[in-house]
Amino acid sequence: MTVNLQTDEYKVWYEPELAVVKLHGYLRLPSLQAYQPLLNLLFDALAQSPQLTLDLRELEFLNSSGISMLSMFIVTVRNQHETQLLLQGSN
Repeated sequence: MTVNLQTDEYKVWYEPELAVVKLHGYLRLPSLQAYQPLLNLLFDALAQSPQLTLDLRELEFLNSSGISMLSMFIVTVRNQHETQLLLQGSN
């Protein structure tokens, strides 16, 4: 089952068969609270697999609230010693 968050500017989806969350487009949400559905998707994906990949290669823009949200997620994952997180990025 693929889980999606989508607007005209961005798409975020989880591919459980690959344990990959993909982010695509421009994420310019107005506040950290507005990123809560995305953070929930990330934690739900993590609950399904101890090895998770965040594919950021098609992410064109992430504002400071989005960077804070991802940072909080990464710190939480770091504190879970049984979890492996891989970030994929591009130039």
